[in-house]
Amino acid sequence: MRTMCAFLVLREHVIKPLLAGVVARQGRPPKTIDPLDQHYVALRRELQRTFHTLGLAA
Repeated sequence: MRTMCAFLVLREHVIKPLLAGVVARQGRPPKTIDPLDQHYVALRRELQRTFHTLGLAA
């Protein structure tokens, strides 16, 4: 039961927001990037690499 709850929390609070941010943004990028945003971008890139390695990337 704990494992199932952990996967549910992971899906709802980590994977879904990351996947929602994968879509390409339009417009100019900001001049300065907040450190939290830099971590988010790095995490997104790593998740995309992981999907590619697992054969889940389009």
